[in-house]
Amino acid sequence: MTFKKISFELFKSLSSIIPNEWLLKHTATSVIHPFYHLVTQDEHIPLHIKHLYKPKTAQQFEKDLDFLLLHYQPLHWDEIGKVQAKKGFYLSFDDGLQEFYTTVAPILSRKGVPAAFFVNSDFVDNKALFFRYKASILIEKLMQNQTLITKDEVRRLLNGKKDSNPINAIKSIQFESKDKLDELAMILEVDYKSYLIDQKPYLSTVQIKSLMAYGFLVGSHSVDHPRYASLPLNEQISQTDQSLKYLENTFGIDKHLMSFPFTDHGVRKGYFEAIQNIYPDLISFGTAGIKKESILHHYQRIPMEEFNAGAETVIKHEYMYFLLKEIVGRNTIIRS
Repeated sequence: MTFKKISFELFKSLSSIIPNEWLLKHTATSVIHPFYHLVTQDEHIPLHIKHLYKPKTAQQFEKDLDFLLLHYQPLHWDEIGKVQAKKGFYLSFDDGLQEFYTTVAPILSRKGVPAAFFVNSDFVDNKALFFRYKASILIEKLMQNQTLITKDEVRRLLNGKKDSNPINAIKSIQFESKDKLDELAMILEVDYKSYLIDQKPYLSTVQIKSLMAYGFLVGSHSVDHPRYASLPLNEQISQTDQSLKYLENTFGIDKHLMSFPFTDHGVRKGYFEAIQNIYPDLISFGTAGIKKESILHHYQRIPMEEFNAGAETVIKHEYMYFLLKEIVGRNTIIRS
């Protein structure tokens, strides 16, 4: 269990006692950036998400919005980073999933809340599938029949490691070895292309253009969702540059937004300097919660699905965690 998870368990009982206004005052944080990946219409979770995290339902998401709208004002993109006299929030969604069009956008439009959504250029129009989504589909297949793969095959895929649990083995596969998921798909007779055609997990070009027409902003979430800190600098820059150029060419975007896939933890100052030379207007987002950031025009967001709790509990924990880390001087991100 991580230190952040331990702190959540310790602090969650205090979330109903400590007023939000007190936390705002003592953290001097008037603007927050909550973000989600998926909001489902009901309790049904798609197979590509099922074994990764538990998303909010539309009902839970509306409750989250009600809390946010009670304590903050929704911000537009051009207010991000400006000195705010008002308490505000800017909402965003990662991974470019089709539920943003079918479920989320109607709720946001009804409540008058602007938002940005971030897409991976390789996945738009369901052209390819995120490697972690492949893992979730494979895990579901194995849970239905764990005799479909042998321990020897698992060891081979793990390069000789002794973990004989195939589900743990699949969960351990990272971006750099994602081809192993394609090998497993052949063994387990899983057809990712058919899944993409049948389920259409991602937004289409037509849907994105429609969302933009309604005032939602689209930004980059990289080309194919790697962990940036694991890539050399030139590949980090290429991931962002290629995906932003795709958005320019396909949708004519003139506002450059980008959110880091997985996390921006470990991304060095040199990346930000290089990418801002190419895109001086770029606004980017991390996933570290409420934290001070040393990079200009880069903002940390609050993961709203992290602890399977409502907005009040999640956001108040972020404030309390911020104050806790302030004591030991660790609530500011310094890039080497």
